Amino acid sequence: MRRLELQEDDSDDLPPFIQDEIALRAVGVAGELAALEQLFEANQVSEPLYQKTKRRLHTRERSLTAMAQNHGHLNLSDIVDRAKAAIPHWWHKVAAERFGRTLNGERLAVEKAIAKGGLKALSEYLRQPEHRARQFNRQVIYALIVQYRNRIATAKASAKQKSLQYEQEMARLRTLALAAERAAIHDLLEQGYITVAMAQRLSQSVNYTENAAALATLE
Repeated sequence: MRRLELQEDDSDDLPPFIQDEIALRAVGVAGELAALEQLFEANQVSEPLYQKTKRRLHTRERSLTAMAQNHGHLNLSDIVDRAKAAIPHWWHKVAAERFGRTLNGERLAVEKAIAKGGLKALSEYLRQPEHRARQFNRQVIYALIVQYRNRIATAKASAKQKSLQYEQEMARLRTLALAAERAAIHDLLEQGYITVAMAQRLSQSVNYTENAAALATLE
């Protein structure tokens, strides 16, 4: 099916929104690598975890580069994952993983730090006049900001809470996910990437999700 879809497309160019996602993800990964190097230089991460994390980030970096150079002739699902589609199931996955095993404190601290580095690099990149003029796809920007904020929130929650009951943990992570979405909407509005009307619509969608979850807990 994927081969047929590619054959039907007479153009070798990737769709603009995928080009935007690849470019912005690469910026984020570069920020994560820079944050990791800072941790290592400050002796805040062990050598084994540093090397393992560095290899993982370099693999992601190479995959993005290869995809951009080969006109998308890679498995898009491995690289261009849709953050928006993953958000409704995010807290279930994290809660299930945490309920079954204890997470390493150092790994959580590193995850939080590199996620912050990626988000910072992405935000600074988008604020530069030459990049604002490019007008990156707003849905792509929103999805990536939410993804980074969710990673940061998860690391914080995991570091502070080690033994909550499953349902309580799901509720907590759900709240963090919704807060991350609201913060992302605020960031996009402040930076001028969405209008007030669009921000209101996105906020209404978040409110609907929150209300639906609250009703579900009462059943």
